[in-house]
Amino acid sequence: MKYNHLIQKKEDNDHIFIFPNRAKLMILGFSQISKNDIFLTLKHYGIPSSSIEIIDEESKIAKFDVNSLMYSQTYTDLLIGPIKHSMKGKGDYESIIEYVKANQSSFPKLGLLFVNGELKITKTSLKAAVENSKIIRLFN
Repeated sequence: MKYNHLIQKKEDNDHIFIFPNRAKLMILGFSQISKNDIFLTLKHYGIPSSSIEIIDEESKIAKFDVNSLMYSQTYTDLLIGPIKHSMKGKGDYESIIEYVKANQSSFPKLGLLFVNGELKITKTSLKAAVENSKIIRLFN
């Protein structure tokens, strides 16, 4: 499917223009499933692997600055699983989750990957988050 037009998503206080052919979702956190399982799970929803970025290695998570996603014209969603609290870009907030929540209109839609009240990246938590994501509306 090829998109050549620009869309503006206005749901959830989002006033950022997104090119659907460049839209991506980011998954950030230590995963209990393989990257291949993540890609296969999201393929079920019509989301191609080229539209998924996964940061799940400790060294990459530690270096990741969440502010790089502010006002992004590429990322529609940020799905977060278990991460360390001390990360770049969180300012005076206890965690990047609190930081993104407090500034949600500047970031991609936040999805937390929970299983039984705990942050975990599993097929179940991924499916629940994707079903409430913005990117799914672009591919379905």
